[in-house]
Order: sequence, then structure tokens, then C-alpha cells
Amino acid sequence: MVDKPSIESEDFMLTGLKLRAKRYPFLVALYRSLRPGPVVSDLWNTYFPKRRKTVLAPLGFELVSNSYCANRAMQAGTFEVEEEEVIRHHLRSADASVDVGPNICLCTCLARLEGKYTIAVELQPRNLECLYASLSSNG
Repeated sequence: MVDKPSIESEDFMLTGLKLRAKRYPFLVALYRSLRPGPVVSDLWNTYFPKRRKTVLAPLGFELVSNSYCANRAMQAGTFEVEEEEVIRHHLRSADASVDVGPNICLCTCLARLEGKYTIAVELQPRNLECLYASLSSNG
């Protein structure tokens, strides 16, 4: 089970970040000058994630994710389309599925959509939260 950070610890982190921003205004200026780029925003979202977003994926299930570009592609149905086809083809003849490193559980949801027993192993806490939320929202 993943421990969620408390509001107090988040407030403490935000206070510390604000103090550092005042101490190093050139870093704030650098961030603001680079912020619009997708690479910088993905890097920013890695360390300071915004709220999760739930989207009905084109494949027919709800997918919960953070705001990373790969996750947005998964939600849009444009992420690794060929791999999805291969996985769906093999799932037809499989009794179960093991998804190691499922990220936000795209392939896990595919397997569940096909009615297969699925084991997903994810180590990254933010992805694990998205995985649990996606599985909960899809029943």
C-alpha cells in the first residue's frame, strides 16, 4: 500500500520551495523562460505533479493519469499502437496476463477489457496510484 503524503508535508514542501525561489531568483527566471516547452513541462510535472486526470480512452475504458506526454498519448489512443495490436492478438488465446512495469496500466486495462485475469507489478508510487484509480474506475 502506498502512503499518501499528508497536507502538512505538502505545505512544508511548498513553503521550502518558495523560500528557495526567493533565495535564487535567477532559477525562477530560467524556469519561466523555459516553461512553455514540452520537455521542461514534463520534467516539471515529474517532480511537481498536478492532479490526475480521468479520460475515457478510445479503447473503451477509463484511464487515470498524470500530465506526462506519454500518458496523454495513452489516453488519446496514439501511444504504441502497434504494440497494443500485438498484445490484443495474444490476449485472445491467453488465460491470464502479467504486466511488469505497467506504468498507468494501459495493457492491464486491455487485458481486463478482454476478461483476462491480470497481475500488474508497478514500483513507481505515482504510477501505482494511477493504476489503482484506473482499475477502480473500470470495476
